[in-house]
Amino acid sequence: MFLEVDMNKELMNKYSKYEVVNLAFLILKNEEKEKEKEGKRIILTDLVDEVINKLSLGKYSEEYIDALLSQNDSTCQN
Repeated sequence: MFLEVDMNKELMNKYSKYEVVNLAFLILKNEEKEKEKEGKRIILTDLVDEVINKLSLGKYSEEYIDALLSQNDSTCQN
């Protein structure tokens, strides 16, 4: 996973490898919920590949990542 994500130098400079792994799982969880809402069939291994690929290519905006992290922080505090 790190080989693919390591291509996104901006992401690796901003977050530690530990944080990138957590971020990947947060995005995976969010993407799974979105696909379930749309009624799409979910193959988890394909979804993991998709999330890692998008992370490596920088297709997730900084705003999306920040919103996801802040949403997770607020649920952890409750």
